[in-house]
Amino acid sequence: MKGLTKRFAVLGMAAGLWTAGAFQAFGAGWQEDRGRWQYDDGTGTLKNQWKAIDGVSYYFGQGGYMMTDTITPDGYRVDGAGMVTYDKPDMTAAYKDKIREAEETQRQLDENMNITFYVKDLNGDGDEELLALGSWWYAQAWSYRDGRLTEIPMPENLLKYNLLSGVTLQSEESGYASHTVSTFYRLNSNYEFEFITGVEWNNGAWNNEGYDTFYLLNSKLDYVREIDDNEYLSILGSY
Repeated sequence: MKGLTKRFAVLGMAAGLWTAGAFQAFGAGWQEDRGRWQYDDGTGTLKNQWKAIDGVSYYFGQGGYMMTDTITPDGYRVDGAGMVTYDKPDMTAAYKDKIREAEETQRQLDENMNITFYVKDLNGDGDEELLALGSWWYAQAWSYRDGRLTEIPMPENLLKYNLLSGVTLQSEESGYASHTVSTFYRLNSNYEFEFITGVEWNNGAWNNEGYDTFYLLNSKLDYVREIDDNEYLSILGSY
């Protein structure tokens, strides 16, 4: 794409309506959806295209969300603010092809599922990995080593995955109001997602105890010991 503008500044979009980490949304323009950003140009939410806004070009993906910390389908790297950066062209090309492949797989499996792509150094070795997380069960990761793309095995315990603090992978399974299980992983130098810790909450109305219970878990999701609500919340808040 020609004419992309690179600006090193914090997000100054929507005519300065950035306040306390969120935009104000007034009809057309920037719209926030659970911490992610869409843009309505007056004819509808932009999808699968670039848009120049206040002199900066942003890419809006298949779900209509501004792409950040990833590679756009046409091969441009964008940072956490959605702005274009330029580095590691070989890795960028390899990840671009994998993003296209993952998006096509997603469309075949579930056209309503959105995939978020992250290009980040997950294990601190100076090289960035590609992480793809779907709405629920979908999760894949790859590294670019020795001039080739290598898939990284994912933890398979639970259903929903989130990336916390930029480097910690959270896997979560929830029984709506009955219980929640959360496990946490970090990518190590051997390109394996290493278990950090896990916790479980059980609703007292469902567990036959008459009160909420909390447990520390091991990597097999077995109970290690019972904990109180303060320790449970402290562990969740650590990541």
